[in-house]
Amino acid sequence: VEEQILAARIGDEAETLFFHMSSVEGVRYEDLREGETVTFDVGQGPKGPRAENVKQA
Repeated sequence: VEEQILAARIGDEAETLFFHMSSVEGVRYEDLREGETVTFDVGQGPKGPRAENVKQA
């Protein structure tokens, strides 16, 4: 099981969310690059908010 960290900016708010690599859609996880713009939904995981349905923008 591999979890990653997504540092997200939502409007003017900076927030750190966790996501599981299986939450990435439309592209392989390995093809995402640091600093790349993505879209995602905020869901609720067992440890709190997490990014789901992560896609390249």
